[in-house]
Amino acid sequence: MRATTPFLAILLSLTSMFPAQAMAQPDIVTTIRPLQFIARAIAGDEATIESVIDINDSPHHFTLTPSDRLNLEAADLLIWSGPETEPELADYFSRENIAAKSVTALALDSVIILQHEDGETDPHYWLEPDNALLVAAAVAELLESLDPDNGGRYRQNLDSFNRGIETSKAEIRQQLALENRPSIAVYHNAYQYFESHFDASHVLDLVHNPELSPGMRETLAVRNALQSTEPDCLLLESDHNEALLQTLLQDNPLPTVEIDPLGYGIADSAQAYTRLLESIARAYASCQSIN
Repeated sequence: MRATTPFLAILLSLTSMFPAQAMAQPDIVTTIRPLQFIARAIAGDEATIESVIDINDSPHHFTLTPSDRLNLEAADLLIWSGPETEPELADYFSRENIAAKSVTALALDSVIILQHEDGETDPHYWLEPDNALLVAAAVAELLESLDPDNGGRYRQNLDSFNRGIETSKAEIRQQLALENRPSIAVYHNAYQYFESHFDASHVLDLVHNPELSPGMRETLAVRNALQSTEPDCLLLESDHNEALLQTLLQDNPLPTVEIDPLGYGIADSAQAYTRLLESIARAYASCQSIN
């Protein structure tokens, strides 16, 4: 038997005095809140998770602050949508060290991408539950590579997330299976992913871009469309422009139902994403009771 060298003896002694510590919790940063929900479902309490775009920011026009950049640099895993819908962040996420630790949702294989009538990518891809499943699988894979000691737990959480999505999908389809569907107007067209998946629909969207005021021609066109389509209710985000809304509606007042496509009113939890889907379904179904 080989004799223990003095150096090895000292090393073994130090190891016994200071046992190896478990890896610190992975730090995850996402751009938008729905991605935070998906990450939470997979990571559970094994990671710290935050989003840099909050309720006071516009997901359509966002600029990283110095503190945001520090958070992103320090994170172990980043999750963003992609340059199609977050162009202001494209240069930052194209950096080699950032791209290496990032999940780009709209670049995942088999992701469903829809366009608006003008050919622009609809940025609300997270309202398609099959896209959420793809993001969740990518997050689970990266987390397992970062934190193999908890790999089994991440895989279990992914399985649980998949089952929860399937349960919610079945419940939503039943909830929206109405014989006499209401005629719905939306403030802006943020819901075609949800509508496509669950066979729902709306007859009119009031604004193309919620952050730009329409011209007089577009305003008159909306007023005429309101008279011709006669919607039963309006799905309205809490951050809408009230002055613009009143200008568009003028003599066509509509009952409104609040809707929250980014989930700002939903507490962060492992069930937050499915609760987001269910909240959208409730808003659509609520128009039936108004009709």
